[in-house]
Amino acid sequence: MTIRRGEPWGEEVPRPEHVAVASSDAELAAMVASDPGAVMATSGGDVHAALGRPSGRGATARRLPMDLLR
Repeated sequence: MTIRRGEPWGEEVPRPEHVAVASSDAELAAMVASDPGAVMATSGGDVHAALGRPSGRGATARRLPMDLLR
C-alpha cells in the first residue's frame, strides 16, 4: 500500500485499550522486531510524520500494514 495525499488508506478500527507507543522510528523498529504482530502506535519520528502526526486520542485508530522498517 502506498499512502498518497488525499486518498484513503488503512482501516479505521476501535482504539485498543492497551497500545505500545514508540516515540521514534528506531524504537518502532525494535518493537516490530521483537513482536511483529503486536498493536503499536507512534508519537514521533518519520513514520509518525508520514501518517500525518495523528494525536492518538479518540475512540478510533487507523490500522495499516507495515511492510518495511529499518
